[in-house]
Amino acid sequence: MIYLATPYSKYHRGQDEAFIAAANIAGRLIARGLDVFSPIVHGHPLAVYGGVPQFDAALWERVNRPYLEWCDELYVATMPGWQESAGVAHEIKYFADNGLPISNVDPVTLQITPVRNLSEVV
Repeated sequence: MIYLATPYSKYHRGQDEAFIAAANIAGRLIARGLDVFSPIVHGHPLAVYGGVPQFDAALWERVNRPYLEWCDELYVATMPGWQESAGVAHEIKYFADNGLPISNVDPVTLQITPVRNLSEVV
């Protein structure tokens, strides 16, 4: 299972567009036969329509923790804002600390590039 890291609060076009971009990337990866979980695709509708606080980092860390533990690989979508995102940094740290594979994924072409050195993602 692949955990898809994408920016949310730091996305330059706002959170609705961050959700659409994450859903687009996740959907295209799933269409390629990959099993993908996206915390933004899961969480944004809960915040917008379910009344869950949109920017409560501790709450979202608690909600997303089981998914981090479930997934065995991280894809970092290199879309605008990913390098400034505290959430993406947290997800990278979790996978790096646990010795799990990390890859960058181009949001347009979906080219997947395995990360061999953490300096390639941080």
